[in-house]
Amino acid sequence: MAVLVEAVSVIIKASAIQEKYPGGWKKFKANLPNRTMCTDGELIRVGFMVPGDARAFVRELESFGFVSLVNNSAQDIATVSQSYGLTTPCPWIELLEVTLHGNPPKSVMACRLVFCYFN
Repeated sequence: MAVLVEAVSVIIKASAIQEKYPGGWKKFKANLPNRTMCTDGELIRVGFMVPGDARAFVRELESFGFVSLVNNSAQDIATVSQSYGLTTPCPWIELLEVTLHGNPPKSVMACRLVFCYFN
């Protein structure tokens, strides 16, 4: 499966929500900063129009123990720009361009958990 990448997307491992977010999935959903969340069960995407808002959300997650970077590699959280792709290396995300209705000029960016990534 995959999640949409639009504007600036913060991608979070679903397993990290259960492990690290106070109150787990239910509380995470209740505290979202906007209504852009989507999930495929493995990844969670929350979208933002500007990078500063995405960074503020990442800092909030870090305050709960989420780890964004180790040795310049994404751990629990990754940020993806619709225009530029991953903002830092991330071994657990694969970016995809999804063609809509078989029409190549009509496509969206998405990402999915790398099939053979284990953490």
